[in-house]
This record gives sequence, C-alpha cells and structure tokens, in this order.
Amino acid sequence: MKSFLIKFGVFLLLQVVLLGGVLHRNRQTLQGGYLAAYADKLARLESLPPPRVILIGGSATAFGVDSAALEDALGRPVINLGLHAATGMDFQLNTVRSRLGAGDLVLLSLEYETLDAFSRTFEILLIACAEPRALGAFSGSQIRQVLDEAHLFFGGMVRRAVRAKRETRSAANSLWSRKAFTERGDIRTRERRVCLVDTGTDGTPRRGRHPQQNGPLPPPSRERLRRHMGTLESFVREAAGRGAVVGYVFPPHPVPRLENSRETLRLYEEALRACEGLRVLDSPMEQGYPWELFFDNFYHLNVRGMTRRTGDILERLEASGAVPAGAE
Repeated sequence: MKSFLIKFGVFLLLQVVLLGGVLHRNRQTLQGGYLAAYADKLARLESLPPPRVILIGGSATAFGVDSAALEDALGRPVINLGLHAATGMDFQLNTVRSRLGAGDLVLLSLEYETLDAFSRTFEILLIACAEPRALGAFSGSQIRQVLDEAHLFFGGMVRRAVRAKRETRSAANSLWSRKAFTERGDIRTRERRVCLVDTGTDGTPRRGRHPQQNGPLPPPSRERLRRHMGTLESFVREAAGRGAVVGYVFPPHPVPRLENSRETLRLYEEALRACEGLRVLDSPMEQGYPWELFFDNFYHLNVRGMTRRTGDILERLEASGAVPAGAE
C-alpha cells in the first residue's frame, strides 16, 4: 500500500510539473489569444460606473453590434462582453451578476445553443488561465464539468504547444486574437468587410468560401430549457433589485435557416417571453438577415450586417422604452 501511494504521488507530481511546463510554454499564446480578451472586457466593466449598457452573449454579440454607435445614441458607455457561446449562459450571467448597478441596461443576445445548455470545458479554462478571476463566474455544473474533463484540457494544451512551435503567423495579426477587439469589446471591422460565405449571388469565385448552412436548428431539450429559464428569471430579479433593466434581443441568423426552424424557434421564443421581468425586444425572424450580411458563419455578421443590426436594435430599444432613466 505504501509503495502504491508513493508511486501515485510521484505520478501526480509529474502531471503537475508537466501541466505547469505546458502552461508556461503557452503563456504568450494564452495572454494574446482571442479568449484572453475576457480580461479586458472585465476591466472595462469594473472601471465604468453605472448607468451603462452591458451586452452579453457569445461571438455573435462580439461580431454583431457597433458599440460606439450605441454609445452615441444612448449617451452612456457600452461594454460588449460577447466572446464565445461555449462559455455557457451561467458563466456569462455570473460575470456581471454582482457588478450591476442602478440605471444599467443589460442586453442579452444568447446563441440558441447557449439556451440549450451548451458549454465546453476547454474554453472556460482557457479564459481562467488568462484571467484567474473568471473562476468566480463558474457555475456548480461547470466546476463538475472541469473536474471530469480536465485531462481533455491538458491534452488540448499539449497539442497547442506542438502547433505553436510550427506556427509562422503571429496571433496578434489574426482576427482570432486579443488585439482583434476594440476598447468597447467589439471585433474590429477592418478584417471583416467582406462576406466569406458562398452566397452564389455576387459573381465572385466560390473557391475557398464557406458553404451556406441552411439546415434547421436542432430542437432544445425541454428540461434543459426550463432549467435555464429558471436561472434567467433569477438573474432578472437580482438585476431589478439592483436597479438594472434586462432586455433580450435574438441573435442574428440567416433567413433561410430561420425559415427551416420555425417550430424550434417557437419553443425558444415562448420560453423567453414567459420569463418574468425579461423585456423581449424582438422575435427570431426579426433578427433574420440575408447571407450577404454575414462574415464566415451563420452567427458572425460582417460590417454591413453589424451596421444594419445596430440600427435595428436602437429602433427596438426606442420603441420599447426599455432604457432606464439616466440616458441622455
């Protein structure tokens, strides 16, 4: 027994040393990577007093809003916390839950998969490596998920270390880097002025373009959706107790895919509209856009799409009266 414990202890020690070496080898990549932008977004959130406009979602929110235009129109600072759908709804809400104040307007725009409890260990652990305070936003289920799947993260980091040695392009020059974000948290526009999806309508070569994905959205688990709506109602109540208002804008999506998903969209919309205190500002079909306005997939808008959607959001905010007192 003693021999076994010694061997097991040596094994664990080797794992810790190896993981430490891998993290050290990846330190520059972690700090400069796309998900490390969480640290900058959190710093902006904490540095600006209420009233603010706080945008919450995944990468569709990072790509889909012109925060400077929102700021000019609403007369208050905007913090775009949109990053990655795989962080999960609990993590996204927990990031702001204790930081809300009187007059804040929280605009949720969660990817449909996020409402169906989508979350991945790799992404949330990468964020925590770049900004350890992110650990405080982990939900209980995510902590259990991390404990169950930490070995997968370790393996992924080893593969990243191997790839990084072969990589010739600097992460800083990539769209998928920390430097790709503006100070307000939007993805910079310079790299996404075009449509990389094969629309078949603009006469440009199709080679190297992303195919359209018009298949229907998968239906959600009713049990997971019900549980998530309970979490969302709790967040809305807590926000109201702090003097904040929570609105919901559906994520952008190509019109053909929405038309093929009407029954699934009905389930999502009914669940959200039944969420007490949540101000639902539009419908899924009102967030439908032609493929020409997307950048590289069915959630990421290009610059023209972002500009159009920002105007749509401002119109709905004005019509709803959802902006709390304090806006200029």
